[in-house]
Amino acid sequence: MTITKAVGRKGKVKIIFSVIQKKRLGRMIRLIKKTNPDAFYSIEDIRQAKEEDFLPRRNRRVLGR
Repeated sequence: MTITKAVGRKGKVKIIFSVIQKKRLGRMIRLIKKTNPDAFYSIEDIRQAKEEDFLPRRNRRVLGR
């Protein structure tokens, strides 16, 4: 995950960029809604990524890896 600070329509926000496997998308959306029901999210299809396994071990559990 990459987290960056930004300013949205209602003030300060954090933007989280994450690359996950498509089969884990439902789980991620449920996690987002549970954490912040008003969160805005968008989904993009990635055709190729440079690194095959780039998640630090501590974040793998969160994403079900």
